[in-house]
Amino acid sequence: MSQLWLFRNFRGQEKKKKRQFKADKRLYETERKRKHRKTQNKISTINTINDIKNTFSNKMEKSRAVKSMKRALPTTPKKRVAVMATYLDNKHSPTVQSLEKLKFVVTPEEKTDIQLGNAVLNDLKEIVDQAKFSRSDSARTALSVIVASTSGKNITKERKKTLLSRKLGLPLKRLSKGKRVRTQIFTSEKSCWTYIERKNEERCY
Repeated sequence: MSQLWLFRNFRGQEKKKKRQFKADKRLYETERKRKHRKTQNKISTINTINDIKNTFSNKMEKSRAVKSMKRALPTTPKKRVAVMATYLDNKHSPTVQSLEKLKFVVTPEEKTDIQLGNAVLNDLKEIVDQAKFSRSDSARTALSVIVASTSGKNITKERKKTLLSRKLGLPLKRLSKGKRVRTQIFTSEKSCWTYIERKNEERCY
């Protein structure tokens, strides 16, 4: 009888220990998640460059932090580049995500857009170079179409018209003229009449 009681008592203590262990584990996980959410909330507040500037209390504190980071990096430039490239390639890092949000680091989507934009710009530059040295009417028409197509409101809004003229090798006045031609075509009576006629034809079909 005493052995049976000891066995049951032992099993009861084991079950109690397991329950206590599970309770402690749940408490630990809850605390860990709470700290993680708190850290994420702090990181999410860094949305502007002013937030970064106000992170340190003074310039000396920021300077000491930069020096500490430099001392922690390898001494050779190649190894430093390798370490920084590997760190910035970690897309799950909250720091990297904040840098991407602030446009300090280019995201893969933005990198693809940049490559696409460069390819389109190079193709346009080739067509412009060929059309400038040709005196045919078709070449002039093609050049006018390109100038009118690239002289939109987005270029004007971003104030990149001068840069675009340099990239395409065209005078700035030519781009401004292209914008006027574009506006004139889109707002002319003939353009509106053609648009209405096409819509009517589509409805008939």
